[in-house]
Amino acid sequence: MSLAKSVRTRSPGQLQRKRALDKASQKRKRERAKVHIQDLEDQLDQAREEIAHLRAVIRNLEHSPDSAGQTRQAANTAQTAQTRSDNLHPAQSQPPHHGESSETRGPTNGRPAGDTKGDVGRDLGTALLSSLMPADRMEPSAIECCCIPMTHKSYSECFEHTVFTALVKSQLRLTSTPPIPVNPELSDLLLLRSPTNPVTAVLYKLIKRPDTGDLALQTAVYLLAYRILRYRFFPSLQAYNDIPESLRPTDIQTSVPHPLHVDFMPFPLLRDAMALGKITIDGFREQLDADWGRHISLNWPSSESLLVKDLGETALNHKFEGHVCTYENWSLDETFAKKYPDMAPLVTIRHSDNTE
Repeated sequence: MSLAKSVRTRSPGQLQRKRALDKASQKRKRERAKVHIQDLEDQLDQAREEIAHLRAVIRNLEHSPDSAGQTRQAANTAQTAQTRSDNLHPAQSQPPHHGESSETRGPTNGRPAGDTKGDVGRDLGTALLSSLMPADRMEPSAIECCCIPMTHKSYSECFEHTVFTALVKSQLRLTSTPPIPVNPELSDLLLLRSPTNPVTAVLYKLIKRPDTGDLALQTAVYLLAYRILRYRFFPSLQAYNDIPESLRPTDIQTSVPHPLHVDFMPFPLLRDAMALGKITIDGFREQLDADWGRHISLNWPSSESLLVKDLGETALNHKFEGHVCTYENWSLDETFAKKYPDMAPLVTIRHSDNTE
C-alpha cells in the first residue's frame, strides 16, 4: 500500500507574499554583498598605494648615502605590505585593535607615552595615515584620538577615525562616486536597511549604536549629520548651501585645526570656542556625550506625528525637515546649564517656565 505525501498548497495571496519576501531578501543580500565588495576594493586600493609609496621610499634610499640599514627596513616593510595585499580576505578588513603588540602598546587610555595633553589640534591625517610614512618615522601602533578618556576596542568605534577615513577614501575616489540626494531615504533615516552610499555607511555605523529613546531626535541628528558629511564627501556650492546656515563652517572652523565632532554641534558659538580651545572637554568627553544626549531637545511638538501617510506610502512629515534646520528649535535644559556653566552662554537654554 502506498502512502500519499501531503502537499502544502498555498493560496495566490500567500504565493504573492512569498515572492515579495524572497525578492526583498535577495535585494538585501545583494546590497550587503555590494557594500562588502566595496570595502574589499578600498582595502586593496589602500594596500596598493602603500606598496607604491614604500617602493618609492626604497628607490630614494638606494641613491642616498648611509642608507643600507634604512633600505633593508623599508624593503621588509614593503614586503609585509605586499603579502597583506596578496592575502587580503574578509577577516583582514577590520581595523587594528588596541594593544596588538605589548612592545608598541601605549598607556591604557589609548594615548601614546609622553603625550599628556591629547594634542587635539594635531593633524589627524598624520596620525591616521602613518602607515604611508617611511618606516623610520612610523609612530607606535597605539590608537590616538580625541575621545579620551573614553576607550575604544578598535578604530571602528572612534567617531573621529571613522569619519576621517571615510572622507579620505571619498576624496580619493571622487570622480567615480555618484552624487547623493540632499536628504537620505526614509529607510536610511530609520536605519532599516544596509547603507547604500559612503555617507549613510558612516551614519549607520555611528548612529545605530546609541539609543536615545527619542526617535524624532535621532532622526534629526541623522538628517543634519547627513547634510554636513554630504558636503565634506562631495564638496560643492550646492552641497554647502544645503547645510542649514547655523551649521555651516565658521571662519574659525575653517582656519583652526580641531576635533571632527565639533563640526556637528548645532551651536556656532560653542563650536568656535571649542575650536579655539577656550572650551575643552579633556577628561570628560564620555560624560559630556551622555549629558548632551540626555538634555538636548529638538522641541518637536508632541501634537505632530513624525511619520505620515503620503499617497498611501509612509513618509517623513514634511514639516519636520524645516523644523530640524531651524536654529531656534534646538536647546539644552537648565540642568545642563548648571552642570556646564562655561558652555551655557554659548548655547540656547530652555527654561522650565517655558517648557510644555
